[in-house]
Amino acid sequence: PAKGRSMLWAGEAGGAYNSGQHYVTDTFLSSFWYLDELGIFASNGHHVFCRQTLVGGHYGLLNSYHRPLPDYWASLLWRRLMGARVLRARSPAPSLRAYAHCARAEEGEDNTDGRVALLLINLNKAVPATVDVAVGRDTLAAEQQVYLVTSPSLDSIQVRLNGEVLQPDSKTGAIPALKPMLRPAGTPIVVPPLSYMFVTLASAEVAAKGLCARDGPAPMSAVLE
Repeated sequence: PAKGRSMLWAGEAGGAYNSGQHYVTDTFLSSFWYLDELGIFASNGHHVFCRQTLVGGHYGLLNSYHRPLPDYWASLLWRRLMGARVLRARSPAPSLRAYAHCARAEEGEDNTDGRVALLLINLNKAVPATVDVAVGRDTLAAEQQVYLVTSPSLDSIQVRLNGEVLQPDSKTGAIPALKPMLRPAGTPIVVPPLSYMFVTLASAEVAAKGLCARDGPAPMSAVLE
């Protein structure tokens, strides 16, 4: 924030009161609430979101054996992809939550690298969501890096990124590389039922619109629909 201005923090935020609820706040189901909350808070000017908790209860990012739960992977993807500059995004359907930021630079710093990052959450139980990205009346055709996150069921702790199960290395505990699917410009963005997707967009059109210039703030008039 500008010098002399206060910051908004959300402190001790968790999915349910009193240490959470087993098979709810420690499963894939929780990630829909968690990511939606991150998107809402960011779009309303909050600077920091303090998640309760890293380990403990039934709402930790890690279980009692320090193994990642679904919200850990959601946190990691958000942190790596969604930058500090927020764009206004609109969704025509209440079951599709859409959030847009300037993408975080690939080295993980808060500054952007010129791309746009989308978070799309499909709450519909049966119908896929097909997303057209537009700035004003102009459709935005851009190369895509897609991170589709699914699970066998809402009450499962297993998370799949683009079809591959996410889990630490069994010997070293190392976190796997979070590799996107690469798709050419013009490919339809389809979010399956009860799943979420991060998409980064990079093209000459993004630069021409001035959405996420490397220098200076993102224009407040930029609206992704």
